Amino acid sequence: MSSDATATATVPYVDILREYHRVEGLSTAERVAWKNQLIEEPEALAAIFDRSMKQLEDAFGTAQVSVALNTAETKKGPKPPPKPVKSTKRKPAPKTGPKTDEQKAHEIKYAMFEAGGVTVSGAPALAADYAGYAVAPLRTKAEARFEGEDAPEGDPNELFNIDLLLQSNDADALPIIGELKYGDDIDPLLALLEALAYVALLATPAQFKRLRKHFVVTDEDGDSPRFDEHEEPRFDIYLFVAGHRRNAASQRSALWDAVPYIIDAVLDQPEIVKHVRRIEGIKIPLGGDAQVQLAGNAVLGKPVVWDVD
Repeated sequence: MSSDATATATVPYVDILREYHRVEGLSTAERVAWKNQLIEEPEALAAIFDRSMKQLEDAFGTAQVSVALNTAETKKGPKPPPKPVKSTKRKPAPKTGPKTDEQKAHEIKYAMFEAGGVTVSGAPALAADYAGYAVAPLRTKAEARFEGEDAPEGDPNELFNIDLLLQSNDADALPIIGELKYGDDIDPLLALLEALAYVALLATPAQFKRLRKHFVVTDEDGDSPRFDEHEEPRFDIYLFVAGHRRNAASQRSALWDAVPYIIDAVLDQPEIVKHVRRIEGIKIPLGGDAQVQLAGNAVLGKPVVWDVD
């Protein structure tokens, strides 16, 4: 890290981010070949995951513990979607085009924030509380840039942030990395790789201390860390999908079919399972105009059936 607080900080372009960008640039056919290799040799990804944690720990150390993982704006949660303008006798409502997938995805994030979490039909153990939005594991106090071969341009804080941070409702009170993808053009395996990258970026001892420091709950005894301490920092991963219509003729359907096998292969790797308890797919069923459904004080989800949904 730069020693000059006024200079641009440097952030390590760790190997799992490099792998994510590599896979992101592949064609669908090339990703199908990649998933076959991943099933056969998951230890290669596990080595990248483990190496990335070491790279981040060597570069960051404890230097960033006091720096919040959110900007002042994102700490307040997603902005509410704009309300439709009603027409009056004097002025008709302006015509608006259909919502984009990005807008619909944002509305789901806002609903999760407003409701306070998610509940999963048929899988009550997956219920989770909302904790944060647009959480940036690589955020620094100063303006930052990546350092490393083939590193992308731009601020790491803006390039990589977690869609939704949740907390498991069980006794372990684990942080949950929630990645939300919307629309027909969803690659769940790329979403899984991105979520694993976020785990690697938050599971070092210093980064997990940072996570606990900046996400607290308040009760009659005052503030306390939202996430419990464990022998090793550990996370759940939730892959949220919405607005997807399966096309069995598409090559991308092979990526969906492969998800359960990839999850099993990944969670069989000691380097990963030490920090990832479970990986779940959760579908967000939508009503008219892409509105979420609520169950009590939570957004309703359903387990993804990967070879059907």
